[in-house]
Amino acid sequence: MSTPASYLPLAEQDFPSEHAALAQAFHTRATWLWTHEDEPYQPPYAPPGSERGFRWTYTSTLPSRTPSSITIVISVDNYFALHVNGALVHSADSRDEFWDAFAFTVPIAAGSTRTVVAVRGVNADDTGAVLNNPAGFTAAIKISFQGTTETETFVTGPNMQWVGESSLPVGWENPEFNDSSWPNVVVYPIEHYHRRNDYDNSNSDVNASCDFEFIESYDYLYHSFTTLDLKHTESYLFHSRHPSPSRSDSSPRIDECDGRRVFKQHLQ
Repeated sequence: MSTPASYLPLAEQDFPSEHAALAQAFHTRATWLWTHEDEPYQPPYAPPGSERGFRWTYTSTLPSRTPSSITIVISVDNYFALHVNGALVHSADSRDEFWDAFAFTVPIAAGSTRTVVAVRGVNADDTGAVLNNPAGFTAAIKISFQGTTETETFVTGPNMQWVGESSLPVGWENPEFNDSSWPNVVVYPIEHYHRRNDYDNSNSDVNASCDFEFIESYDYLYHSFTTLDLKHTESYLFHSRHPSPSRSDSSPRIDECDGRRVFKQHLQ
């Protein structure tokens, strides 16, 4: 049995300024998604401890625009594994926090016209309330092309066709997997995650969980994959924990929610 392709382990690198516009799109335009859940769960709630699979496929239709790399900014409540074209980019780690956004740049093989992003999202039991435990993921994706500075940017929302499923068969993350039977994801309405352009210290409108209150607070964890031979088990990568590219103030803010203290760093 062959070893699954992987982009791990990681080494440190600063968040590149060239991706600042993508980070801004993530912050201002991307919405939260999840799978359809059975009763009694209604968006944005999902069973504690459950995991769900999500897939998105990019297909290049212009011969003159050959994809060279894909950059992904993503956050998942609560944590996630990420694959690009079947190769593991980020392994699921319960120590991850949903208010940390992760950024990855992955090369696309020359001549490829189809790129598949697969996310395994895990919803931890972080509220202690079985029916009041939010789950979701949000992302912005940029496709870069060979021989040009032109790019395409996509954000999670009604115009980005993600599919999701609770049953994950072997190989579901691979590009050749047939996901035609998977249903489209649920796009959360704005009221479910309290997006705000400015944050005040009042939590009067927040539910028992404040998960969706914190989408403005991302630190950026950047991973760039510049060299990889999928035939080998060893790969070379770069990873860093880096503050948000720009903030409206220079110091972190600390706010209370469900007894938790959270450092908040705001994008402008």
